[in-house]
Amino acid sequence: MANAEKSAARRAYYAANKKRENAMARARHAKNRDKNLAKQRAWAAARPGYWRAQRGLPHPTRAEPDVCEVCGKPPRHFKSLCLDHCHISNQFRGWLCTSCNKSIGALGDDIKGLMKAVRYLQRAAEQRGE
Repeated sequence: MANAEKSAARRAYYAANKKRENAMARARHAKNRDKNLAKQRAWAAARPGYWRAQRGLPHPTRAEPDVCEVCGKPPRHFKSLCLDHCHISNQFRGWLCTSCNKSIGALGDDIKGLMKAVRYLQRAAEQRGE
């Protein structure tokens, strides 16, 4: 059987047995979770800065703190803080939690967008009588 035929046969088998194959993969993952995480950590430790370089992110100018530099909260769900950078100059700005990083990006990644949001919140507070 040629490679193309084997590939087609594998795809057909998977399509016909998708639920079973997914269940087996989940069970395999759960059984080997700790071993796989250890391998991933060892790989990452041997290649510091690999993912940052792959994404074209700048090198941080200070160590990652324990809490977000905007909200002061630790990262949630065992995640690490995000390396925040200017998208124009590619300069490192700081360490943010995922929520703050996404919020700043959603506001246009500039002061004008942030100030519009502040004015909106001030108007809403005034309407409530605060």
